[in-house]
Amino acid sequence: MDADQSTGRIVHIPNQQVFTKALANYDKGFKYVWNEVPVVLTYESNWKKAKEILTAIAFKHAEHLTAEAERDLLAASQQFLINYKKLTPIVYTNTTPSGIQLTIRYTHRAAAARDGVGDLG
Repeated sequence: MDADQSTGRIVHIPNQQVFTKALANYDKGFKYVWNEVPVVLTYESNWKKAKEILTAIAFKHAEHLTAEAERDLLAASQQFLINYKKLTPIVYTNTTPSGIQLTIRYTHRAAAARDGVGDLG
């Protein structure tokens, strides 16, 4: 995952373990996390068409969670400092030395991520 993008995970570091280990809590607060799937295309590829296709896939498989996630986000923001503006699926575009990278980003339930069910398609 891109270090500049939030994940939805709440990280708790107990005082006694501040320098030894971190605990990512998937059940407290906001029960959705962001998943990212990077796809690298050659520079010669029609990346705009690929982006359209990946966007359609993301919306087909993940958009139904957006309304649920928005409701949960409103509740979680009352207790935690959480402020997300956009929960709908998106495809980011970036260049890499080997080609154009398209990254599908979508929310899904954290429990699904642990169970291996959070993947698109």
